[in-house]
Amino acid sequence: MKKIQKCKHTLVIITVLLISAYTSACSFSNASAPQAEMQEISETQSKLSEASTVQAAGAAGFDSPEQAVKAYLEGLKTSNFKFISDSFAEENYLDDVLRQYLILSQLDLPTDSYIQLNDAGEVKQFLEKLEVQMEAVDLGSMKLLGFIPPESLLDIYGSETHQKNMIKQAEKYGGDNIESCVAVIELEENKYILSFDVIEFDSRWVNLQLGGIFAHMSGLDSSAAGAALLAAEDERTLKNFISDSSKDLFGPGIEASDVGKPTETIFEMEGFDSPQLAAKAYLEGFKAYEPDQMISTFSIESYVDHYDLQESLEHVQAYVFMHQEFILPAVNDFSRNFNIQSRKEQITRDIAGQYAALHIINEGYFGNSDLLKNEDTSDESISSEQIDLSSMKILGYVPPEELSEEYDTDSLLNTKAQQTKVCGADGVESSVVIFEYNGNKYCFCFDAVQYENKWYIRRLGGDISTLLGIPNDLVGIMPIDALEKSEVEKLIVPIA
Repeated sequence: MKKIQKCKHTLVIITVLLISAYTSACSFSNASAPQAEMQEISETQSKLSEASTVQAAGAAGFDSPEQAVKAYLEGLKTSNFKFISDSFAEENYLDDVLRQYLILSQLDLPTDSYIQLNDAGEVKQFLEKLEVQMEAVDLGSMKLLGFIPPESLLDIYGSETHQKNMIKQAEKYGGDNIESCVAVIELEENKYILSFDVIEFDSRWVNLQLGGIFAHMSGLDSSAAGAALLAAEDERTLKNFISDSSKDLFGPGIEASDVGKPTETIFEMEGFDSPQLAAKAYLEGFKAYEPDQMISTFSIESYVDHYDLQESLEHVQAYVFMHQEFILPAVNDFSRNFNIQSRKEQITRDIAGQYAALHIINEGYFGNSDLLKNEDTSDESISSEQIDLSSMKILGYVPPEELSEEYDTDSLLNTKAQQTKVCGADGVESSVVIFEYNGNKYCFCFDAVQYENKWYIRRLGGDISTLLGIPNDLVGIMPIDALEKSEVEKLIVPIA
């Protein structure tokens, strides 16, 4: 490994290569506990979200940083998010993949403001323009021209002190070293430089992040996710680093079929005959710590394929990047598979939040759910060693209108009708299932969605959770004693 010095000045890659960087124009709180209790809760939370060693998500790692980057790019080329995921050490890569896609597709989306859309006509015009821009770029045509040693672009990168700092950074993640990797690709006759941080674990390499240390040293904006567009006149300069730019390191004929079909993994089940049966399957998975079973009770592929982004934008009357439920219309393999992966990861975060919420409540800290905020609740943050659910029993369900008079009001009925349109569904309903754990009874609130006469969980918490005043951070779980509804137990209906 090269040893490096922390830079006191920045040699910008844009200057070295005369790069013309294309940066898209994109880009219930409760009272605090006393100091001693705050400290004890903080310690509990620390145990729940213990910083575990970063490990490859699905792959055993790669022989070199370049191979890890190539694997990511193969996944991007074929819109295969299983390949993309397996090339990374951590799960939080999707936002940067999207930002990189915006640059590679040259999509003109504001990342630091919003687009006002006043009526259906403006929404239709906006989406039609966006879809045309997306369809104009074929990720399958991507070529990998080669790699440039980062010390060739920035002298400071090759210094001993900086290299030591890179090792220190790696140690924070439980790794042995971090290296920057700089790739050159060609897409639709445009050439791009892409930079990555790649981390080593026991002589195996996985991607840590897009952009990262080298991109920061080079002066690239973080919204570029390490991507910069080369101007046409810079071709001659590029030859100083890559002598033969006609080569494609992907090799001939790399298609989606060569690396597995992009949609080969189906996350959702075939659906259920009622919302309550979907919840029963979810809670059985929750009790057994079976994330795949829990995730499969949600509408994922069906949700993405039926979701009406135009209807959603017409309702909101604005497009706000990174703050829409779905950021891109599912008009090609990349955007569809990105939406599926994005929805799955949001579901995973919510599931982890429920485990953390139940633990906090069970520890006697109910009423301080705001302490869950800003905590790292990854899907591995809680295990059966921290919370034993073996005594958990599903008792039945309570019709939501029995718990809230507002559930059947015209206002909520109109909201449900709007949600049904946005989801492209046959219907949406809220449901409340009651379970018993550790001698206490809890309600589990969620919204369900129906496609082709089958029900799926749409989201945890949901409308009935809001009506019952359950804080968002508890993700739809509340002790029934806190509902301030007498005789809830007498309202429980067995799940058929």
